[in-house]
Amino acid sequence: MRFSIIIPAYNAEKYIERAINSVLNQTFQDFEIIVINDASVDNTAELVENLAKKNKKIKLINLKENKGQGAARNIGIKKARGEFIAFLDADDLWFSNKLENIEKKFRETNADLICHDVVRVRKGNKKVWKCGPYKDYKSLLFKKNCIFTSATVVRKSKLFDVGMFSEDKEILGFEDYDLWLRLSKIAKFVFVHETLGIYNADEGYLVYEIKRTLKHYLNFLNTYFKGKVSIGIVLRKLRVFAWAMKAWIYRRF
Repeated sequence: MRFSIIIPAYNAEKYIERAINSVLNQTFQDFEIIVINDASVDNTAELVENLAKKNKKIKLINLKENKGQGAARNIGIKKARGEFIAFLDADDLWFSNKLENIEKKFRETNADLICHDVVRVRKGNKKVWKCGPYKDYKSLLFKKNCIFTSATVVRKSKLFDVGMFSEDKEILGFEDYDLWLRLSKIAKFVFVHETLGIYNADEGYLVYEIKRTLKHYLNFLNTYFKGKVSIGIVLRKLRVFAWAMKAWIYRRF
């Protein structure tokens, strides 16, 4: 099998079906979909179960307690049969040619990680967000996270090589950035400037209170600067943190 699509879902009944359908509608069909229901208290599980009955490509894993996106994704990765792992958040979408185009790029480039551009949608407004250009560890760490999770596909063997996503809840919300940094030391990154998906900024279900997000961000920095986080480092990294502040404001005004 070429691709395993990993979709963590927590209280995602409003949009999980459209996310799954955007995968089922792909022109390239050698894939499986693994949905990890992270102890939702709404009808997420029932919706996915009904879809799975109609299509054998869909597999549902129900967690008894909420573990967070990093741990949920790891559970899916361990169950995956595909050579490549494609990540999709439950409130995002792919265009129908995504897997076909990405599969071609893997064959052409022998990449270990491919990320593409996305359309960000917020309150009806659309804007293209471009991935890249930073690929090396130092640039990713000191400049910014330029890799979008729902736009990223990774060779499964490389994920196992670096230990997959962190499950440390003290850096919750930054576990994807942490993974890209570790992968940058051993993996070949390729950025594809084709718009192949939609990031729905209005419906993110993991938006934290700003104080807690800042705490997790500082914990994340401590991981990489060995407990020596200075105001200078924080100021240089404000651009990375800006998305969290904007998300917090957008959700409230």
